[in-house]
Amino acid sequence: MPQALGNLMLSHAHLQQADQALAVANDLGARFAADPRAPANILQLAKFYDDQGDAGEAAAVKIYNLYLKLFPKHGPRTECALPAGLPAQTRPRSPRPR
Repeated sequence: MPQALGNLMLSHAHLQQADQALAVANDLGARFAADPRAPANILQLAKFYDDQGDAGEAAAVKIYNLYLKLFPKHGPRTECALPAGLPAQTRPRSPRPR
């Protein structure tokens, strides 16, 4: 079930439905906190938005902060290009290749 919600979450993201993607991410984290696939799915969503560059930055930070809130014992992850120990709200943006 966590994978199905992860797929639904990413489908919303691909359809530019960020609010729905965030709602599914919240539900996924709340319902499947003990499942190791849940945090991985949420990080995958954060990475999807981070890969969008400046256009997805706000959503990436919001999703990554949700990940930190729902899974505090997992700690910061670099999959989203967020430096460990640096609050997501203050992370520097690296230049994107054009």
